Amino acid sequence: RHLRPWWDVHRHRMPPEIGDRVDRLMRLGRLTVSAGRITAYERKPAGFDVHYRSSRHDAKRLGDISRVINCSGPACDFDRIKNLLIERMLGRGQARPDPLRLGLDVTLQGALRTREGAISRRLFAIGPLTKGLFWEMTAVPDIRRQCELLAAHVAQLVASHRFPILAWDGRNGGPAADRFNQLS
Repeated sequence: RHLRPWWDVHRHRMPPEIGDRVDRLMRLGRLTVSAGRITAYERKPAGFDVHYRSSRHDAKRLGDISRVINCSGPACDFDRIKNLLIERMLGRGQARPDPLRLGLDVTLQGALRTREGAISRRLFAIGPLTKGLFWEMTAVPDIRRQCELLAAHVAQLVASHRFPILAWDGRNGGPAADRFNQLS
């Protein structure tokens, strides 16, 4: 939890043209970069008042802020993320967090592990959900390869058994989530 932001900052670089634009906005005083945790914010007619605790642990208040951009990356701990599908899967024991709480516990093929550790033959994950096992699973080429391997694995499962297939687009609710609930 404490080292991940350092890794993310030093591992992921922005393209030089974006860096130049950020530098220009900072020189003009139109962009301020602040490391810390937002403790509260209040919407005002002209923007926001933001209260935060800096990484040096001193409390600060910034006023007349037009935009706040969360640059911490995707949240990983599903005990703290509100997502109806994931909440239901965890509640029913169809999935469990990985031991590092970076995503969901999966096999090398991406199959979810149930609360008891059994391997699902019907539920799979790809991409950042699998960071606990694959760590750097955020780049498109890596995810594309993971999709290819999972598609081949699922094709083998379907050829050897008859399983209904459902693709979920990641949004809460909707017909796909309803069909998922019927299948699970």
